[in-house]
Amino acid sequence: MGKITKIGFSAFLSELAMSSMFLVGNNVFVRALGDDGVAAFSVVCYLFPLVFMITTAIVQSAQPIISFSHGNGEYRRKIKALYLSLFVAILFSGFISVFFIFFCQQIVSLFLVRSTNAYEIAVYGVPFFATGFIFFALNMVFIGYYQSIESAGPATFFTVLRGFVLMIACFIVLPILFEIKGIWLSVPLSELLIFLAILLFYNGTRKKTI
Repeated sequence: MGKITKIGFSAFLSELAMSSMFLVGNNVFVRALGDDGVAAFSVVCYLFPLVFMITTAIVQSAQPIISFSHGNGEYRRKIKALYLSLFVAILFSGFISVFFIFFCQQIVSLFLVRSTNAYEIAVYGVPFFATGFIFFALNMVFIGYYQSIESAGPATFFTVLRGFVLMIACFIVLPILFEIKGIWLSVPLSELLIFLAILLFYNGTRKKTI
């Protein structure tokens, strides 16, 4: 039970991190833009769980293959499954990002009346927020990979870093530097920074793993 809890703790934190994003984001938006800002951010709060769930499905589909191959010493099959899941994640998240950017008005109009200020704020900001979907999906795949090979430490560390530390830091700093645009870019930038950190760690430990 202890081993299961240790390995799965990062998955628990990933769920908690999404709630943290909504809580911190709502707080920042209401301070900067009042109720209209919160209403605009609510569009993201409704749609982001869909991205999260489909990305989680990609991760959980690859995990049994990666875990079995790792335990059986099949390094090539393990890495092949990782790369395949990364490829699928890029395709999916890239499509969603492009869809959100080019059809932003239609998507926002499902939640907000076009004549409202909240609608204008959401139409302006959702495309910025959508740029982070690719990095979010890649981060989730890598974290799931480390779970699958029983590397609970890196999986938990990167989850805490992406879901709490860097995200909150970006929500504090970016609005000061870029005002409203900075609020919308806080989550994408934190995901990008975590992806770069994971990539450096993966490249640094890959030869040792081989």
